[in-house]
Amino acid sequence: MDPLATVAQLKAAHATGQHDVGVDARNRRVISMTGHGVLEPMAGKLAQLTLAAEAANAILRIDQVHRAR
Repeated sequence: MDPLATVAQLKAAHATGQHDVGVDARNRRVISMTGHGVLEPMAGKLAQLTLAAEAANAILRIDQVHRAR
């Protein structure tokens, strides 16, 4: 599976309004995730974004302490 071709396929599908398209890594193809029963709840996405923001803030705090020395 060529990563660049896969990303291009995803972007093309998303540009045409197919927002449920994703990568099926097991079968090495781009598929409709909703059609195959793959759903990710909004709570999971929100938790991931919150964790990423907290990690970024921690890195910035460490950087500020390091620069103060």
